Amino acid sequence: MTEVPKPEVIPGHVLIRVAASSVNPIDIKIRQGFVKGVAPDFPAILHGDVAGVVEEVGEGVTTFRPGDEVYACAGGFKGTGGARADYMLADAALVARKPRSLTMREAAAFPLVSITAWQALIDRDNVRPGQNVLIHAATGGVGHIGIQLAKWAGATVYTTGSSKDKLQTGKELGADFGIKYREETVEEYVKKYTNGNGFDVVFDTVGGDNLDRCYQNQSKAAWKEDPFHMHAIAEYDIIEFSPTKYDPRFSCC
Repeated sequence: MTEVPKPEVIPGHVLIRVAASSVNPIDIKIRQGFVKGVAPDFPAILHGDVAGVVEEVGEGVTTFRPGDEVYACAGGFKGTGGARADYMLADAALVARKPRSLTMREAAAFPLVSITAWQALIDRDNVRPGQNVLIHAATGGVGHIGIQLAKWAGATVYTTGSSKDKLQTGKELGADFGIKYREETVEEYVKKYTNGNGFDVVFDTVGGDNLDRCYQNQSKAAWKEDPFHMHAIAEYDIIEFSPTKYDPRFSCC
């Protein structure tokens, strides 16, 4: 721990008095030195997710005022300060008002995982009513948001998990069906739930060997329409950007 100057507010930005932050895998990878292209120069203030109270607003900012409770994913990368400090300077365009229903701690855990799930399922896949969506590791950070978004979009949602408790959590979040992947093979549950046709959308947050199995999950119709219609965000595989780990055939978030 060390003392650093309080950030000076600049045009288009807000100064947030930090109440809470969260730890995402990208934060760990930055700390470990795996993502030099986006990592700040060390020593640095890390972590991008933040919840807190607006302390000051910069010139041109009209959407916020001092005292507003906000949350954001807005720093911790090259050229930006992070949330592991008393104050965080953030681009106002990346900040939103904190929902009243969320505590500061809850709001701080929300931004990055939600952005990731939204971009994959809504922006890129355009999940819609009538589709069958399979979400792997659905009780993880991104996955548990993915369940809710896919259900909100009108899809029938299937999840995989390693235990009854995890599958029950998935159902409580809105999943229609839970698949205990250690007891059923890909072929078995694809046949059971899709008559062997495969799922319209497959969202993988595991990576590794599971990424290969995703090919077997997807429907032939979806593959023919768009062979890149599968999303993978396996933290180690994507963040390291190694040619042996990252497969450009997949859209990655």
